[in-house]
Amino acid sequence: MTTIESRLRRHIDAIAPPVEPDTVVDGSAPNGGPGRDRTRWPLRVAATTLLVAGLAATVALLVDRPASAPVAGPPSTTPSADTTAATTMSTAPVATIRFMVDAGDTVEQIGEQLADSVDTIGAADFGRSVEQAASESDFVVDGTSSPEGLLAPGTYDIAPDASATDVVTQMVHRMNAIGEQSDIATRGAALGRSPYEILIIASMIEQEALVAGDRARISRVIHNRLFVTANDPEEPFSLQIDSAVLYGRSQEDIDPDLPFSQLRTIPTDWNTYLLPGLPRTPIAVPSRESIEAALEPAPNPTPDDPICRDLSEPKDCFLFFYVIAEEDGAMAFAATAEQHESNVERARLLGVI
Repeated sequence: MTTIESRLRRHIDAIAPPVEPDTVVDGSAPNGGPGRDRTRWPLRVAATTLLVAGLAATVALLVDRPASAPVAGPPSTTPSADTTAATTMSTAPVATIRFMVDAGDTVEQIGEQLADSVDTIGAADFGRSVEQAASESDFVVDGTSSPEGLLAPGTYDIAPDASATDVVTQMVHRMNAIGEQSDIATRGAALGRSPYEILIIASMIEQEALVAGDRARISRVIHNRLFVTANDPEEPFSLQIDSAVLYGRSQEDIDPDLPFSQLRTIPTDWNTYLLPGLPRTPIAVPSRESIEAALEPAPNPTPDDPICRDLSEPKDCFLFFYVIAEEDGAMAFAATAEQHESNVERARLLGVI
């Protein structure tokens, strides 16, 4: 099964029967709600390559022998062994282990992969270190101890004797640098969001988007729903991000075989069908691209957009829904539940969900 095929299959459970009104805060999308059902977290294998900076080190041996008795005759023009015994010792280049953190990885996955790659680091050591290093993050807020979403993706060259603390600190500081480069504090504030909330949104975008071009529009859907909830808390428009619900399943050790239609009725801090707003923490490592999408959501469609033309008020046209609709993983977006149901039916006919 190809990567895209396996990722597409994660959407199947998302098109589940609607949750009964007495078990879910309604105001949500009809069955086929936004996002994809990631029935299992993707296994991302960290690329680890042992890099040797040189083929060998040349070590000159120390000459240690007694001085010879004086020899009669003319002095030799060849330097004696004693004068050439000055030794130069060169140290072998230190090998490093190349380790890859993929966007979309979770802290648990990173720890497991790192323990498999670096002999001096165990998964438990990594877990303890990453919780302590969270305090060095520029993003974490008071009362939040979870390190999820605070580690930067990318390639790391790790010394064979590195400690878990060394590695985690490097990852946290790199994410701090990404946040500074993106001006996440100022731009997030313009959206009414803290830097940590932007990371939460970016992590969901990372897990939901199957093609790069959908990131900004998924971000728009999330921001639109949050806006409705903030302005009408009595009738919240829940996010219904399936990947967040599945992350909550792993955090709460819920039966992995439980059908998604039942899973989304179980309260957790990440059940975005029941929560009126954002989940408690990020759900994965966000890429720079997803952070940018969270900070710069796509504009809502214009009145002459096909999505808006049939509305009674085309100028009041907002993206609220999406569902996977193409074999490459591209999403179909909608402004109304009726449009969304039509997109869901078309996706079923095409066999992509």
